[in-house]
Amino acid sequence: MSRFCILLSAILILNPLREHTLNDNGMNMKEHLHRTADTGEGCGNILAILSFILWGSLVFYWKVLDEVPALIIVSHRILWCFVFMLLYILLRGRFGRLTAVLKVRRHILILLLSGILVGANWFIYVLSVSRGQVLQASLGYYINPLMNVFLGLLFLKERLTPLQWISLTTAFIGVVIMTVGTGVFPWISLTLAVTFSLYGLIKKTVHIPSDLGLTLETTFLTPVALLLLYFLRRKYGPMLGNLPPLETVLLPASGIVTALPLFLFSEGAKRIPLSRIGFFQFISPSLMFLIGYLVYGEPLTTVKVVSFIFIWTALILFLLPRRRVSKKKKVLA
Repeated sequence: MSRFCILLSAILILNPLREHTLNDNGMNMKEHLHRTADTGEGCGNILAILSFILWGSLVFYWKVLDEVPALIIVSHRILWCFVFMLLYILLRGRFGRLTAVLKVRRHILILLLSGILVGANWFIYVLSVSRGQVLQASLGYYINPLMNVFLGLLFLKERLTPLQWISLTTAFIGVVIMTVGTGVFPWISLTLAVTFSLYGLIKKTVHIPSDLGLTLETTFLTPVALLLLYFLRRKYGPMLGNLPPLETVLLPASGIVTALPLFLFSEGAKRIPLSRIGFFQFISPSLMFLIGYLVYGEPLTTVKVVSFIFIWTALILFLLPRRRVSKKKKVLA
């Protein structure tokens, strides 16, 4: 996983250089913009889907670090994500644009808010794990797509077809089944869903480059992470000093595996409707569910099976009319 993330980060860094070379070789700017508009939505689909596949697959990564206290892992994620993104900005020669964003007070307030939202999302997730409420945390990732669809309809005036309304209702039934099956009020789940959905809404409505936004968000969170590491190291210092070499490397590498999905998600969110992002997000918790059952042997209850079927049926119903529209466009072309 770490090798894949490093390779992908190299591609992201080098790709702008390739585009610059194409333009220098004489490509007409109008033609370039036209091609970009045509491929933007398809590229957004790929970026969004890839981000959720990475998020779902990270269970393998964190499983290796299961002996490290969760707050220490989160603090390292914030700190090294900041370091990785700052290096990325410097290599791209975009530090001037980074400082330019900070000159606009509105940008500072918005990025501070988005940083708080993603930081709160990470903190609630860690809190749920430390309290043994992982089921509520996983439920939050199923509720999250529904919240995205709701916010898209409420704030962005996005419209759904009748078949997509049916799919939304089907997904809602699946989430209700899972919620009732847990037997407790899912406040952790709702908090996780609301914080990350609002984070996605900000990314959709604010026109700040994703790399600059993520760098500044982690900049605002880094002082908190450093304070946590200082106090937690005093308590867990001896244990952290005896970590195996692999875990010692994976802690700072967590910055890369944290930054890449967020970066891909931010880029994808700019190109496609928020409601579609909402349904793509079913990929991540479903992948976690399959890994938990097939790889780690977690029990598969009837409630999980039924809700899983409802949610994936909803995803298929939501995407079906879009595939038909794409085929019609190809025929007309």
